[in-house]
Amino acid sequence: MKTKSLLPLLLFCLMVGCKQAASSFDTFVDTRIGNANGGRTFRGAVKPWGMASFAPYFVDAAKGVDTALVGFGIVNLSGVGCGDLSGAVLLMPYNGNTETPVESVVSNFSNEITTAGVYACTLDAYDIDVKATATTRSVISNYKFKDKNRENIINIDLTKHLNSKFKESTMKQISPTEVVGRKSQGSFCSASPDIGDIYFYVKFSEPILSHRFWSLEGDEQENEITGLNVGGSFSFGNVPEVDARVGISYVSIDNARLNLETEQAGRSYEKLESETVKTWNDVLGKIEIETPDKEDKVIFYTALYHCLIHPNVFSDVNGEYRTMGKHEIRKAEGYTRYTLYSLWDSYRNVHSLVATFFPDVQKDMVTTMLEMYRENGWLPKWEHMGFETFNMNGSPATPVIVDSYMKGIPFDTELAYEAITRDALADDSKSNERVRPGLEAYRAHGGFIPHDLTGEREFLEWRENPEKPRPAPPVWGPVSTTIEYNYSDWCISQFAKALGKTAAADSFMEISLGYRNYYNPEKQFLLPKNSDGSWVEPYDPLAELWFGSYPAYVEGNAWHYLFAAPHDIEGMKSLMGGEAAYAKRLNECFDQKQYVLVNEPDMFYPYLFTHIKGEEYKTQQLVHDYIRAQYNTGVGGIPGNDDAGALSAFALYGMLGFYPINPTTNNYELSSPMVDKATLHLPGGKTFVIERNMKDSLVAPVLNGKPLDRFYLTHDELMNGGVLTFSEYD
Repeated sequence: MKTKSLLPLLLFCLMVGCKQAASSFDTFVDTRIGNANGGRTFRGAVKPWGMASFAPYFVDAAKGVDTALVGFGIVNLSGVGCGDLSGAVLLMPYNGNTETPVESVVSNFSNEITTAGVYACTLDAYDIDVKATATTRSVISNYKFKDKNRENIINIDLTKHLNSKFKESTMKQISPTEVVGRKSQGSFCSASPDIGDIYFYVKFSEPILSHRFWSLEGDEQENEITGLNVGGSFSFGNVPEVDARVGISYVSIDNARLNLETEQAGRSYEKLESETVKTWNDVLGKIEIETPDKEDKVIFYTALYHCLIHPNVFSDVNGEYRTMGKHEIRKAEGYTRYTLYSLWDSYRNVHSLVATFFPDVQKDMVTTMLEMYRENGWLPKWEHMGFETFNMNGSPATPVIVDSYMKGIPFDTELAYEAITRDALADDSKSNERVRPGLEAYRAHGGFIPHDLTGEREFLEWRENPEKPRPAPPVWGPVSTTIEYNYSDWCISQFAKALGKTAAADSFMEISLGYRNYYNPEKQFLLPKNSDGSWVEPYDPLAELWFGSYPAYVEGNAWHYLFAAPHDIEGMKSLMGGEAAYAKRLNECFDQKQYVLVNEPDMFYPYLFTHIKGEEYKTQQLVHDYIRAQYNTGVGGIPGNDDAGALSAFALYGMLGFYPINPTTNNYELSSPMVDKATLHLPGGKTFVIERNMKDSLVAPVLNGKPLDRFYLTHDELMNGGVLTFSEYD
């Protein structure tokens, strides 16, 4: 691999007074990784799980990366499937005058710094140096104006939205140095209606000498403005530099100001940057890797960084937050409130990582989910800013809650059991809530959804004629949705068993195997089946049905779901005729290049070879090969949408040498490490060391000096500390 250039680090030291040692973990983070290739990460400054961030907003934001920018957004989304960079409140410095149209304020940039907690660049069109850092709920940005002959202006732009479903925003100057406002965001993905407002408070270090409030529709007002696409231009005369401090809140302008004043407390930019960088070094330092390959370090620590952005803090410093769905204002008592639960993705690996290394954070994330249930009647599915978007399928909150319980995270278990069983048992056929669409058919048919009972045809007909009674919510991809329901029901079974609810445990275990009804022994796939037992014909199992009418699968084809029930690996072997037949089919999946790392359902497939006697070594080969081929330090360095850290987590686990196929089992399937040594600093002061004694060789695991007779590690073994080494494979 090529060694990564040290130029960005040197520029960082020159521009922002770097005092960190070159080995600091933050310097191995490059936030540009994943900005392109559909990764949808953002390059910018944010604190771990931070509400506020600072990142460039490009001329073509949908591309995720460009050569020209139009401002710096204060609220940004990392690796989500739509919405791209939300931007929200944009700040943009320039030279000229306040009459310059906002669409004309654009600049190429250079000298970019993108390490953990810090963003810096030079705006080439205006010769302005920009640097920024963030606290949890606020940012501070510094602008050095080097043009001595023109006015120095900062735009506050509220014209960038998630989509077209936005309402009016407003902005007001309240003193010579303060501007406040409310920003309508629009809705997320296909969700409707508007997800709610963001409130902001801006404090400049220099007095505003003149200003202009404007809108894209041509309206202008004196000291405040309200409209659909509004903003303000603020002149500071010809000063050498300006600090802009911005606090945000989802509750009120007063809370935005309180967040800023509490977290920044008048401290200098340098002090705040130092504190944020230290925080990142503390969390990134939970895992220390040793390798002579700097590019591997950058890939690894950037992956860890991406896993620690979402879910992010939603409550203010006084504990206030907006409730789920109803958007009432309440106070989080004894916990921090979180938002942006991309659960269909993150239940598979991200939350297990957080539960292992940051149990207090995971406790608050689970508590948040349970409070959402109290407020809204349902656990979150794909929540954003207190609004349920209903994106994706399944009951993905369930495995997160049960996995957290199995890893010893304390929370109200009886409330949790009530919440997850409501998801699994409550008949939503008479409700517009899309919790478990098709649940009635699923339970009536023993744990699978017949293809002719998805309700999609009726739903489409209703959309054409909404005067008819609204039908039950439709099922997206009955085969995929069934597998997701099955897995969640299996998790409930494990939870019920742990709580001593034996009858419930047995019932949920039985229904969790319903996906087996889809197995077609002739075609050797899980194929859609009708309620009368007939197979859906004609049907092409290899069609890439990412979206469309009546697909059997969600964002994939039959290969991507053939092995996608991680709770029933041995059962699938029996369905296929035994381990040899299972191994043959799994090899065919890879030989025919049907494994797709860019999406989650089949992400764990390489680790399935650890469940096949004599073929365990293939996991090591495949994991290494895919990471080497599809992850790098470029802007396209993640193979697809990072999905709030899920793809990054795959790389991180793979480089360490283990992965949770089924997190709730508390087992980790073993591959082999891609670094010379990794030291895991665990809660309670214990450490777990992973070492390899040779490179690129097939190896077998040795735990604390004793060979393992298996290719998995238990969570207890990990948390008890010790040393995992690898010897030559026999």
